[in-house]
Amino acid sequence: MRSKVNRISRRGYAFLLTAALLIPGISSAAIVSGSTSLNTVVGDITVEVTISDLVTEISITSPDNRWVGINFVPPVIHSDNSYVIMASADGSDVFEANSSSTSAPVAQASQDLFDITFEDLAGGSQKVTMSRASDTGDLNDYLFEPIPQSIDLYWALGRVGASTDQKHQYNGLMLPLELTIIPVPAAVWLFGSGLLGLIGVARRRKA
Repeated sequence: MRSKVNRISRRGYAFLLTAALLIPGISSAAIVSGSTSLNTVVGDITVEVTISDLVTEISITSPDNRWVGINFVPPVIHSDNSYVIMASADGSDVFEANSSSTSAPVAQASQDLFDITFEDLAGGSQKVTMSRASDTGDLNDYLFEPIPQSIDLYWALGRVGASTDQKHQYNGLMLPLELTIIPVPAAVWLFGSGLLGLIGVARRRKA
């Protein structure tokens, strides 16, 4: 009887230890994603964002042959230092900038975007996709956190070949970007396989 009690105790301990190791891994691997769209007088704009602990991916679809700028407004608005991503019509120039309430966006000296791709879509649209560290450590950058949240966005569209101040010839407020948690299959599978392994061990011992 004593050895049976010890076996149950060991199994319970193993289960708790596995859960303690795997559950934090699942929660820390949270990813949030969302998109928002707007029809403007010169065409549609769509912004898609996926945020993980380490990397944020951003896609902006907009009318072709125009500059596009998307302003990510922080929860506490700093009107003279809002974070903007701007892209040229042909994808040759994509950069981070900071905007002010009284002047055009100014490109940051330090650029953190990478894996930039440009796609010319049917129907007169362009799509630029880029990645960035979720937390760059740069106070001029927006801090993308992998938690459910709502982000206010401003948009701007301008002419090709326009001067800097005309690159936001048309502008306005978009519907908020609503980010919700999406499943992480790898983490869930890892947790499930661990539980199945423990159940199999328990059954073999019982047999």
